[in-house]
Amino acid sequence: MRAAQIVDSQMSYQKIFRRGSADDPTVGNAAEMLARIVETRGRSGLVVCPKRLRDGWEELNRLPGWELWNFGAIRGRDEAREVPHLVVISRPLPNPGEVEIQAETIFGLAVKRLPPETMYPKRVVGRLMADGTGRRALAYRHPDPMVEAVRFAVCEGELLQAIGRGRGVRRTEEAPLVVLILTDVPLPLPLDVTSTWKELSDGAGPIEVLAARGVVPLDYDGIAKALPPWFKNGQSVTEWFRYRPEAKARLGDLRDRARAGNRVEMREFLGNLYKEISIENSQKLVTYRYRRAEDRQSKLVLVDLVMQSDARAAVEAVLGAVSELEPAQPTL
Repeated sequence: MRAAQIVDSQMSYQKIFRRGSADDPTVGNAAEMLARIVETRGRSGLVVCPKRLRDGWEELNRLPGWELWNFGAIRGRDEAREVPHLVVISRPLPNPGEVEIQAETIFGLAVKRLPPETMYPKRVVGRLMADGTGRRALAYRHPDPMVEAVRFAVCEGELLQAIGRGRGVRRTEEAPLVVLILTDVPLPLPLDVTSTWKELSDGAGPIEVLAARGVVPLDYDGIAKALPPWFKNGQSVTEWFRYRPEAKARLGDLRDRARAGNRVEMREFLGNLYKEISIENSQKLVTYRYRRAEDRQSKLVLVDLVMQSDARAAVEAVLGAVSELEPAQPTL
């Protein structure tokens, strides 16, 4: 098992849903970015997340191929024992007053209470790394040990339950499990990689998302056409890359390789974090030249023929009708 975790955001429910609505939680910027991050992990796996997020994604069929479970409904489940990827989003964390009442009910004793409307204080703890080192971290802790035992069971305990659904301890090198933890709650679990929310978001850019879907147009207008409502037009794609020079450089390298007409090994052109925690075989995409009726000249598009058996149907599903589509000829 390999595990990666963000270390700068609790990924609270407020962060996910603050721009959303009761009817469609995925309209929030954070919620949509989470969906993009999940789909760039691979074509299938398990997501454990808040129920509201799960319901919204299921209604929209936002992550086909992925199983979606919610906190509070995962114990004892074994259907995900062979999934290649497991993503945990956010964490359950009742307010201190609720947990204090639960602790008094469980133990039958009065507990030390925090002042009303006060959040848990933070304490310095360690974050365990797979290489045996540790990283300093801050974590919520209740000063009363009985309340803290209940809080830990509700929060960290549920996260560990979620990660355990992938049965990482039973895996082999032939069937490994890759875990991505999208909350900064420190866990008694060794991590291979840590990242920030911004690094992870930038690593789920247009090229990574399109590669996960199996059709990658390499012109700005084509990218905009393939990713509504993320981009309104080619100019908005240009602006996105302008503020991300590292991603723009990777796109340039990808275009150069595609112009040569050879198969493209996608792993070489993805963000660093993806390379560090992904253990799947790299996609090898075939370069095609396409032209739509309104185009003056042909443009390049990459197609994953393992995922998409019919190249024309796959391209037209993304870009609309094309008048020409032919494989690019390799240069000698």
